[in-house]
Amino acid sequence: MSEIDSLISDIQKHLASIEKGVVKAQEAGDFFANSVAKAKEIFIKDTDEWRILDRWENESGYIWHPVYKSGVYADEKLKNKITELLKKLKEITNTDSAIVTSENEYSFSASEKYEAYRLLISIFKGAQESIWIVDNFLDEVVFDFIDLINLDVQINIITDEQKPIFKRLYLSLKEKAVRKINAKTNNSSHDRYIAIDEKVLFSMGASINTIGKKDFMMHRVNEKQDDVMTKINGWWSTGTEII
Repeated sequence: MSEIDSLISDIQKHLASIEKGVVKAQEAGDFFANSVAKAKEIFIKDTDEWRILDRWENESGYIWHPVYKSGVYADEKLKNKITELLKKLKEITNTDSAIVTSENEYSFSASEKYEAYRLLISIFKGAQESIWIVDNFLDEVVFDFIDLINLDVQINIITDEQKPIFKRLYLSLKEKAVRKINAKTNNSSHDRYIAIDEKVLFSMGASINTIGKKDFMMHRVNEKQDDVMTKINGWWSTGTEII
């Protein structure tokens, strides 16, 4: 995960905490100021990205002036301020842009783990409403990609009971109640799929956790996409909820 991706993820988590009503106003204000400063550090002074953020900070009136009221919790105004920062960072980095992939088929060797990860990152970031992940061998690796997904996106996962670490991490994440995520077990599918907004569907020749260990291919499903999505929904309806 890049530095800016990590910062965006931290901001999303902080907003979730504000939603729960557990963040004090001073903490939220300091977080906002520190996040702006960190973003400027990442973008490097006087680059286009740095100037866009600097201009937004000054013209929007969002410069943080500390007011020490230790007993006051973050209100809607502070939440909106941090939300606007999140939107601006996504705008600058094109985080919410549509999936950019003109090709229908990709081939990766075991030594091209970086290239495969970059493609997966762009796919996961492209989700606006929902993402389906069908993979029987999921483990802790998938959560690196889940962390990149917008908090508003519904995540549905179909896997098998092959990797106990997946269940432990999933239930821990579910308990935090910061993401709209559900998972079920159903080993009916021997293939692996990633579906974005039920509009873009990819089939993978390897499990996410084996990328970089062997050669594999990945292709975009076009002609029979509706048929595959029907199957995925069927596996979901007959699956067993992970609890």
